[in-house]
Amino acid sequence: MKRIFLLGLTLGLFLNLPVFAQDSRPVIRMDAFSFEGLGPQESQIIRTLFQSYLSGLGTLVYPAVQFPQDYAEEDEDAGLAGTETFPDFTFSARVVFDRELRYLNVTVGNTRSGEISSFSSVYKTTGELILKSRAFMESVLASGVPLDASPGVAENAAYGAGRAASQEPRPEPISEGKIIGTWRGDQGIEIARLQRGGRGIAVLSSGARMELSYTIIGDTLFITQDSANQERYYHPLPYQVARALAAEAGPMRWEFLLYGNGTALRGIQITTAARYEGEKVLELIPNSARESGWTKTIR
Repeated sequence: MKRIFLLGLTLGLFLNLPVFAQDSRPVIRMDAFSFEGLGPQESQIIRTLFQSYLSGLGTLVYPAVQFPQDYAEEDEDAGLAGTETFPDFTFSARVVFDRELRYLNVTVGNTRSGEISSFSSVYKTTGELILKSRAFMESVLASGVPLDASPGVAENAAYGAGRAASQEPRPEPISEGKIIGTWRGDQGIEIARLQRGGRGIAVLSSGARMELSYTIIGDTLFITQDSANQERYYHPLPYQVARALAAEAGPMRWEFLLYGNGTALRGIQITTAARYEGEKVLELIPNSARESGWTKTIR
């Protein structure tokens, strides 16, 4: 069976579904993604994040004429093309990049009630876009009631009015003084230590050490792998797969916002995925992304 490695691309880190249990996952039809003004790399990052997040919420299906070619293989997490399954929800998204801002519009249709919920907002970074729109999608798919994420406007066509305050926590102002220290990572990163001067180091679950560099732009922390790739960065993949990634993958990257009075970093990790069968690499997929979160250790 062909497999795909997306560095934990299940996005279960912050997932909480009170209505749909594991044995009654909703069927979500992915109708369309539309991107304007974005380059292919960022468009792919956003697409894979939404698809992977939604695959954690339910079972994805695709109209046959719109089924993404990248997901046409026999992957368990790819969803079903041209399925006859009647969906519980429909999903579409449009992202427009203009003047350094990302304008997002998401539409979710409830096929059982006939209600259509839409969410629109403006973001500075891809990570902020994903994190703040997640609360809306989770609320609609779990209970059918939209939960807004400020500063956007969410409307439910059945009610014809936007709702007000957001329940999603707001990111906090970020500075070097707030992020230096030791952080517990997720999915392969045991400990990360961020130091003054834009430097840091991570200790991976394989025991390997990875040098890091970071910058702060606005309220977003950008962290980048700053050491040469090695096979142990991709543990526990088969050796030949890890070797291919070490030879060809670009540096891993993270985009984080700060929460919890300076104790939590939440955002996305961007890396290269590998589609493989046994030890054989079928395809390398750059700019794959997942949600990520680090927690600061308190001494």
